[in-house]
Amino acid sequence: PEEFELRFEKHHDELRWLYMELYDNGSMFAELCERLKQFYMERKEALKELDRRREADPAWYRQNDMLGMMFYIDNFAKTINGVEEKLSYIEKCRANYIHLMPFLETPKGRSDGGYAVSDFQQVQKDLGTMEDLESFTAACHEKGVNVCMDFVMNHTSEGSVDILTQIMNERNIFGKLKNVLPNGVMNIRGFMVRTTYKSVKNSL
Repeated sequence: PEEFELRFEKHHDELRWLYMELYDNGSMFAELCERLKQFYMERKEALKELDRRREADPAWYRQNDMLGMMFYIDNFAKTINGVEEKLSYIEKCRANYIHLMPFLETPKGRSDGGYAVSDFQQVQKDLGTMEDLESFTAACHEKGVNVCMDFVMNHTSEGSVDILTQIMNERNIFGKLKNVLPNGVMNIRGFMVRTTYKSVKNSL
C-alpha cells in the first residue's frame, strides 16, 4: 500500500544502517522488511489511525502532559483483565501512559523478573491471554492512554527458540540436516523478533 511504502522509504536507510551495523545480514534484513509490510497489512485500522497521528506529531511522547505509570501486572491488579478494570483509577491519577513490565511466558522459577522469555507468542498464563492483551490495549487507546511493553530482544531463557538456534548453529546442526529435512522446516532464524511483533501487532 502507498501509505506503508512512503513511510518505509522515509525510514529505510536509517533502519538498514541500524540493522546491518548489528547483524550484517542482508538476507535477514530483506526478510524483516517483507514481514513489516505483512504485519502492516494485518494491523487493525484503529491502530493504523493512531500510527498516522503519531507520524504527524513525532514529538507526541515528549508532551508536557505525558504522565506514566510503570508496574508488573500481577502486583498491580493480578491479571490483564484486572488492569483493564482499574483504568478508571489510572485516569483519576491523570496517567496517559502505561509501561507494562515483562509479561510474556517464562520458565517457572527462572523468570529473571520476566525477562527470561521462553515463548514470545504467549502471555504468562497466570496473567491472561494474548486476546486479553488486545482487549486491554484497545480500551486504553479509547481513553487516550498509551501502552508500552517492556521487552529486551536479546534477553531470553535457555529454552527459547533463539537460544536453540544459536546452539544449533554452533554445532552445525542446520548444515547436517539441510539435506534431510524439507525446505523451511529448520527456518527458525530470526523467529523471535518476527513472532513477537506478529503477536502484539494489534495491541501496541
